[in-house]
Amino acid sequence: MLPSYNSYVSSQSVQNSRECLNNHGSESVSSIYPVEQYMLRTQLLLLDYKQFKAARTIQRHVRGFIVRQRMQRQLKAAIVIQRAWRRCAAKRHLIIFAQERTQESIQIMYHDSCVKIQCYFRGWWSRKYVNNMLFLKNMQLQCVEELIYAYALELHTMMRTGHLPGYVSLCVEPHTSKVNDLLTILTYRFYNRYVCNKYMYWSAIYGLQSQ
Repeated sequence: MLPSYNSYVSSQSVQNSRECLNNHGSESVSSIYPVEQYMLRTQLLLLDYKQFKAARTIQRHVRGFIVRQRMQRQLKAAIVIQRAWRRCAAKRHLIIFAQERTQESIQIMYHDSCVKIQCYFRGWWSRKYVNNMLFLKNMQLQCVEELIYAYALELHTMMRTGHLPGYVSLCVEPHTSKVNDLLTILTYRFYNRYVCNKYMYWSAIYGLQSQ
């Protein structure tokens, strides 16, 4: 801080008066002291005022420069802190988002895997225990073979004995109706006509012989 203006002026005036008394004799003091003292006092006052204004201007500019530098440093520090904090927050949010997406992907993968495993197991279980295609196919082939064998045996018996269709209906076997159906189709009509003619021929012969 600068000294006060009044104290500085008073001290300077006292020093000037002492210098004037020492330089000039006691005789000339009464003649020149008032004018020179007034001139020196005015010049000193003007110089002191100019120095005071210059010091105040320098202080103002220095303080403004210091404050601006401090504000710039604070602004840069705030920008650095904000940048670091935003980077940290972005990394944290990115990690959380990546973890959530990873968990969702894992859950979707597990769900798809569970669905596939269930689908494969149900298909295997149904094919093995419910719809065993090989077993059913073999069973069908065996049934067809047995049925064809029974039909062939019955047809061979009927052809060998010369019986008409309908005679087998008296039997209690379950495949006799199928045999009768086969005998009534077109492929066996010629055979039925032949058997009928043969039966009528032999009946007429037996009738003539009995007469």
